[in-house]
Amino acid sequence: MNALRQDGSREGSPLMSRLVFGIVLALCAGPGSRAAKADAIHGPWTLGHGDLSVIYSGSGSAFGSEVHLHSGAVVDGQTLTADEHGEPSEIQIVVPVAANLKRINNPSGFFEGAANGYDFTGDDYNATGATVEGNLWMLGSSGDAAHYGTPFVGLSAEELTAAAWDGNISLTLGTVGFDGSAYGTTGGVFSFYSEELTAMWSSVGSFTQQSVALIPEAGHIHGFMFFSQPGTYEVTLLANGTLAGGGGPVTGSAVYTFQVVPEPSSVALAGLGAAGVLAAGWRRRRRAAGRNSTATEIAG
Repeated sequence: MNALRQDGSREGSPLMSRLVFGIVLALCAGPGSRAAKADAIHGPWTLGHGDLSVIYSGSGSAFGSEVHLHSGAVVDGQTLTADEHGEPSEIQIVVPVAANLKRINNPSGFFEGAANGYDFTGDDYNATGATVEGNLWMLGSSGDAAHYGTPFVGLSAEELTAAAWDGNISLTLGTVGFDGSAYGTTGGVFSFYSEELTAMWSSVGSFTQQSVALIPEAGHIHGFMFFSQPGTYEVTLLANGTLAGGGGPVTGSAVYTFQVVPEPSSVALAGLGAAGVLAAGWRRRRRAAGRNSTATEIAG
């Protein structure tokens, strides 16, 4: 089984359209190269290592957040040549169709995987939100990322100075918005699991959220993120910490966007649906134009 390492609904068709368009551009363009440019990173993140990071300005009672992308990561179809930092609102984390674990069709909770697969039991299975005949998309270890061709996503507080904090930074799950309208899906569930495949976070309503401890400055952690349906997930993470020397509590929240891509047939059907709407509109306009032309001739 892959290991955890310590080293570090919103509705809205315009958002979905921008995400799908950006992903198509990125996949068509393929990896190129990008020189490091401050504050220039945005678009779909499709490959390589990066962290969802808690940051702090040095004063006040609020944490900030960023996506810390490491050299070699592919963003907007370009390969980064140095570490860069992006705003969570500007980065879409892509979970491709290849990362669908393709559930074995029985009620055991077993899904295919890069190595021995993923065998969920009891409450840990229920937290995935997967159905008996459903599938499950995944972002996992470095080996999984290489096997499936996905981003390798960590959680990090390594931007913080250890001496400034009293203990660890606590990270928990807030709200999860899901929009599957582009693919005709509803009820998408996001969940995060530890190295033993123990559920820590889940957007299943009855689930009791657990806290993930991030050590300031020491590094980042990697677990397993699961998604039960294709669509767009807007995941809110909540950070809590205490400044050393009686400096008081610091809190913060950040929204990270994950775009989960379905089977190609679903994309094709969605495209055909859109094409049908456009064609119908074109035919209506053409008939209207014909009637107007006839009326003009009669009037003349």
